[in-house]
Amino acid sequence: MNRGSLFSDAPFPYFFPRYRMEGDRLVLGANSIINSADELRAAFNDPLLWERQLAVLSANDSAYWRFLFARDFLDNSALGRLLRRAMSKRHSADYSSKVFGAEGFNRENEAPKLFRGLLRQMVRELRAENVKPIVVLFSLQGQGNYLYDLVADILRNEGVPYVNSFDFCRSDDRGNYQPDMHFVYDCNMQFAQHTLQIVDAAERSEGKN
Repeated sequence: MNRGSLFSDAPFPYFFPRYRMEGDRLVLGANSIINSADELRAAFNDPLLWERQLAVLSANDSAYWRFLFARDFLDNSALGRLLRRAMSKRHSADYSSKVFGAEGFNRENEAPKLFRGLLRQMVRELRAENVKPIVVLFSLQGQGNYLYDLVADILRNEGVPYVNSFDFCRSDDRGNYQPDMHFVYDCNMQFAQHTLQIVDAAERSEGKN
């Protein structure tokens, strides 16, 4: 429900709703108590409110670990913060290995199931609002074409136009990435061009061009 559950050195100043899958149906499992940066700042001065938020995370966020999230005496120690950061990296790697492995995403894990459920729901809700969705898939360096593999059947069955970075900037080519793991300029331009082509084609089909 917060990036800080896995990356204690880069938490978001806001929280996300918690969804669950009931069969093939996506349902809301829990809402955060804190939903804005202002509410988060207020909670830091309200220990009871902050503890209520942590209780929501503990009950609903499978990645949550109080040691990485809650305030304690280590906050005042440089060595303690370094130790917590190191343990956070290990925690993130262990959690991620259950979601993604050498053969791609683990379809039995809840996270890929939720991603698929959220994508399917987003497409249908946008279309109900007369919006034509375009899905853009960005593969992380070294992760093959596994993101597309995870959602290919949804894109096909729902007839959703998409742009897949692996099609023209393969994730197994380190030359396509900057040292900070972002794509190089040429790849970014190709993403934009491919997306624009889809938009232009949709407008032509509606007689707008």
